[in-house]
Amino acid sequence: MFLHGLGLDANDFRPYLVESRYHCIALTMYGFNAFERTDEHYRPISLLTHTQLLNYAVDRIRSMHPRKRITLVGFSFGADMIFLLSRVADVALRRPGIHKVVLLDPNVNRQTTTISSKIAQVRQVEDPNAQLLELLRSANNASEFRYLCEYLYKIMSKNLEHIRRHAADMVAEWDVDGPDHFLDLLGQLTKATHGAHVVFSFNHERLFNSVAHAAADRGMNVESLQCSQLDHFELIGAGFLRDVLEGAL
Repeated sequence: MFLHGLGLDANDFRPYLVESRYHCIALTMYGFNAFERTDEHYRPISLLTHTQLLNYAVDRIRSMHPRKRITLVGFSFGADMIFLLSRVADVALRRPGIHKVVLLDPNVNRQTTTISSKIAQVRQVEDPNAQLLELLRSANNASEFRYLCEYLYKIMSKNLEHIRRHAADMVAEWDVDGPDHFLDLLGQLTKATHGAHVVFSFNHERLFNSVAHAAADRGMNVESLQCSQLDHFELIGAGFLRDVLEGAL
């Protein structure tokens, strides 16, 4: 079961879905369909409500297929939602009974929320295009500029206020230093499932090293952490997903 990034949708996983040897479902989470952009029934909601809706959807699918082992695959914002899902499932709703999880470029601390921080600062105006273009000028290097171009192109057809609301909530969630918060959540997720596999893009190579060392100090399974040679969006390419999922599952 695939969970997309912030402002993206299930279509990002379509190339892999058509060739996967697994039974796959890709969810478009609340408010992220392009046709919902101006629908008054899909107004921005809190991150907590968003997580509860996702938990209901996952639990509903699990109850419809009780004999299937469910693996959640979260990309970027989708990976963060898996962290929050484990928290809400234990507190508010029934646990969804996930077999394994695969997290692709999840947040670790405020250092990894650079783009989300910029999206969160976009003001709610009639035409936000000028502000979005200004984001491109804020890129610190060619890699970040390329990422911003790809990302902004993908989200322009969506409800920007919905995206901005969740970006702000996620920035608040990860407003911490170091990897401790991330490793705490990862440890809880690992205990609640039969295993968690984390993949970082090459943009986070330095961060990966500090996370791996901190995980080793805790006695966690460092082999469950991986740093790839791909950039952010290449992590959801069909070839890479096939390699990772066949190895992790």
